[in-house]
Amino acid sequence: MKPLLVAFILCIPLPLNAQVNTHVPTIDEVGATRMPATIAPVKALFPMPVFKIPSFPTYTITIKDSKDIQSAINTVHQHGGGTVIIPLVWK
Repeated sequence: MKPLLVAFILCIPLPLNAQVNTHVPTIDEVGATRMPATIAPVKALFPMPVFKIPSFPTYTITIKDSKDIQSAINTVHQHGGGTVIIPLVWK
């Protein structure tokens, strides 16, 4: 009797409103500028790492030609990270 009852309970669908009310963040609700000042520790039954807010190097390169893209990426990587700026208009 118990296996039949468990099988019946597992077949009951979830309420539709549980699926409909799920919020999907928009682009302006996420990203580095929206991060909190601190990250709360995760409480778990197993060891968890302490999360910290990442910091990114400020090294920046602005390229002037499409063939320079990979070279700029490699240079930024060698400096430990940073930003490669690709202007929308080539000069």
